[in-house]
This record gives sequence, C-alpha cells and structure tokens, in this order.
Amino acid sequence: MEAATLLGVLLIAALAAEAAVLQLGAGRETWTTGIRYPVIHAHINDTLVFKYGRGEHNVAQVGEPSCNLTAARQLAGVTESPFILRFHQTGTFYYACTIPGHCEAGMLLTVEVTGGEPLAPAPDPEVVATSVPTPGNVMQSTQGGSACAPPVLVQGTNVTFHVSCLGPGIPLQPGQVTNDFYTMANPYPDKVVAVISQQSQIVDANGRQVPLSEVYCHHFFGSSSLIAGEGAEIRGSMDRAPLLPPYYNIINGSYYADPSTRLVNIHIINTAGVASYNMAPCIECWCRNPADQARDFYGGTACCTPRNCQSLLSNNTATVYKLQYNVTYRYAHGIEDAVQVHPQLLDVADGNVEYDVHRAEPGSVDVKTSVTSIDAQCPQIAPFGVMRCLGHQHIGGICMELYDTISGALICNSCAMYGNSSSVADPGQEHGYLVKMTDDTIIPPYQLRPGQNVTLVSRYDSSVDHFGVMALYIPLLVDWDPACPGRGTAPAPSQGARNIFETFQAAQGSLVPNSPSYK
Repeated sequence: MEAATLLGVLLIAALAAEAAVLQLGAGRETWTTGIRYPVIHAHINDTLVFKYGRGEHNVAQVGEPSCNLTAARQLAGVTESPFILRFHQTGTFYYACTIPGHCEAGMLLTVEVTGGEPLAPAPDPEVVATSVPTPGNVMQSTQGGSACAPPVLVQGTNVTFHVSCLGPGIPLQPGQVTNDFYTMANPYPDKVVAVISQQSQIVDANGRQVPLSEVYCHHFFGSSSLIAGEGAEIRGSMDRAPLLPPYYNIINGSYYADPSTRLVNIHIINTAGVASYNMAPCIECWCRNPADQARDFYGGTACCTPRNCQSLLSNNTATVYKLQYNVTYRYAHGIEDAVQVHPQLLDVADGNVEYDVHRAEPGSVDVKTSVTSIDAQCPQIAPFGVMRCLGHQHIGGICMELYDTISGALICNSCAMYGNSSSVADPGQEHGYLVKMTDDTIIPPYQLRPGQNVTLVSRYDSSVDHFGVMALYIPLLVDWDPACPGRGTAPAPSQGARNIFETFQAAQGSLVPNSPSYK
C-alpha cells in the first residue's frame, strides 16, 4: 500500500475567490494511520475535510506537534465522519487522533493558516458541518434567515410569555437530503428565564404543517433550550404537557446572544415521490458500499445521500421548509421555591448514537441495553432525582426504559406512538410513522446517588431490518449541579461522539446554579 507518504493536499473546489475546500487526499478514507502528513498551508475561510472510517478514529485539537494528548480537545467523535473545519484565525494549529496508538502511527497534522483578516475573534477553527457538500444532491444552503416573532403575553397571566420562531429556509426537491448545521434566531431575552414549555415542528414557507410522509425528520441535534426533541417525535411536542410549578428549566437567556450557541444540526429528507419499497432504505439511510457492510455497518447518517431516495418527482421545483420552534417562559426573578430541572442526554449505543437492528423471527423484539450512571458526563457529589423522561427512537421503535441497576426498579419509560390516520398526509397522525414518544413524570422524583448505575433499555421490532436506528433518552433532573463538581479539574470524558452530549446540554454560560431565588 502506498500510504506511507501523502503527496499533498487536494484542492477540491473554490468556494470564493479567497476560500477553498481542502482534503487530505483523494481516497475514501484520508484521515488514517500509516500516513506521514505534510504541513498544510491554508488561508482564512478555507475549510479542511477529515474523512475516516466510522468507529475507527476521531479528530482532536492539540497544543503542540506531539502525541502528548493530555490537553487534547475533541472536535469530532468516531461517528462524525466526514468532518469539516473552517479556519477563522491566522496561526499554526495541530490535530491528532486520540484513539490509543493512532497518533504515534501517523495521525498528527500541522496546519499553518495565513492571509486576510480574521472573520471572527475565535482563536481556533470553527466546526462547519459533519457532512461534505455535494452540489445538486445534498442541499445545504439556507434560503432566508431565522427569525422570532415578538414575545406575546400569555392570556390570563402578567408574567408568562410565548415566542414563536422559524429557522432558516431549507430548499429541498423530492429525493433530496440535508444534514447540516443551521443558526437559529434567539427566542430569549437578555435575562434569567424559567422555561415552562417548548414545541417544535417542520413547516413550509407558508406555515403549513408538513407531514412526515413528505419530509421525514431523521434527527435534530442542538441545545435542549431550543429544540423540543431529537427527531420525528417533535410533532408530539405540540400537545405535550408543560412543566407544572414548582418545576422549571431555568436558563441564562443572555448566553444565546452569541449566534454560535444557536447552531442546530438538522437532518431531514424530502421523500415525495419515493416508492414504498424504497422508503426504508431512504429514511434509514441504508449503506450501499460493501466496505461499510464489511465493518458491520449497514445504515445511518454517514450513508444518507439522494442515491437512497430516488424519486419520481425529482425534477419538481424545490420546496422551502423551516423548523418552527416555540418557547413559553417567564422571568425567573420573583418565583418563590422554584425547583430547577436540568435535561441530560443518555445514549443506549454508548456514544456511538446509531446502531443496526437485524431481521429475526416474525414478532421478535430486539433489546439493546447500556449500563451507565446518569452523571457520567457531568459528575455530581450529592444525590439528585429523576422527575421526567422522554425518548427518541426511529420507525420500528417500541419503548425505552430506565431502570435502577441495583434494585431493578423501573424509574420511567417512554414509548413510541404511531400514526393511525387513513391518510399519510395527516400531520401528526401519518399512518405507519413514529409520530410521538410518551413522556413519564415521576413525582416525587426518583432519587439516585452520585455515580449510581442505571440500565437504559431500548426495544425495537426486529421482524424486519431497521438500520441506523437511534435510542436517545432525555431525563429531567432535580437537585442537579450543572457545574459538574465531581469532575474537579479533570477533562470531560471523550467517549464516542460526545460532542452531541455537549451540544445538547449547551455550554456552561447558559446554565444557572440552583438557588432559592433568581435575578
């Protein structure tokens, strides 16, 4: 194999007069072991693409050109290939794979960025996307910006407000896919607020509710203070019961003044005109490459392209779709005896996010479990409680459950609900589609000790194949310290695609410590 030396960086395309998309080479997997990477010379606003085998590598920024990884900052997990960086600042930057032994095997890269004025004050590259643009196929451009309507006082109150927002327009022709990051408008005032409820759905440019049979919602990854779910179940948020006093999700609204905090990964597919026999390969993103199947990887985000979604209507004009997200809140100041809830994210795939369910006997159920502690990502030093749970599954999902590993007691569950309308075009009741996940409220909250193990269970129908499925779980916690006091000075864990966990929770700037009163 002639991988011992890489001859140079391949210039793929010019995005603008002074910007280019750069790749590490011309092969399928260019971020790998056994290569001596030369220094890459880039300019401000250039982007660099890392392509690597799913589950094999990651991308981290390091402070020096060595394999001392003690201060490494992970940028992309093992499931996030292809991974794209945009350079906003001049300087010399270093990147490595932190999988044991991989840096020593050649996965260490130096990038020198020169020329132009910085586009932003950030001292390091910006994460642009986790998918490579394919003009004419995978639509990634936005049409029109995101905006929020002015807050409206909720009838019958003098302290509670409702804000309705629309994300950027996403034009999709039948059979086309988007899996990109979009900047959402800020629904919050520059104050500490108590969030009472959130709602999300996909609409078109005229505000029409778009059925899943037209646009399938594969997943949404973003701050939990913006998006009310992780996928197709968001339509169920439109009639989800709000938090009742004294429980509130209290956040610092001023944190979201920075647009970079409002990035949301939206993965939706226009399935209009896709034949019924091809629908599962389309919306489950079945992999067509034998090399993927050789690695026991049969479907998922990395394989989601228009090749899976051939449509008889592919020549139709693109329709512009938008994520509508609504927030109801009140100012936290003046709330007496508030009990703050903090959403966390659990993954039955242990940070790998996606997995495959293979066909077995008719009527069989695939059961996948994961044993972890809820505070694994944010260690606690005092007991905390679970007061509500909400799951995210794909079509074929049956139920998710959370158990106390020690006692075996069921803490809470969240089960899939499917549409039963005779018309697949009935928004919220599309026949055969997962349209909602139930949420389970526990009063008083179920108490857990710091580090206490819980068992997360995901059940899928395995009468047929279901590839690239997800099983994410969102528990709402009380008596939770968002400062993660049990971590001390140790860095955050770096298992799997932990960026998803961080993105969901948002950075420390949005979190408000527990307090008997808020200002």
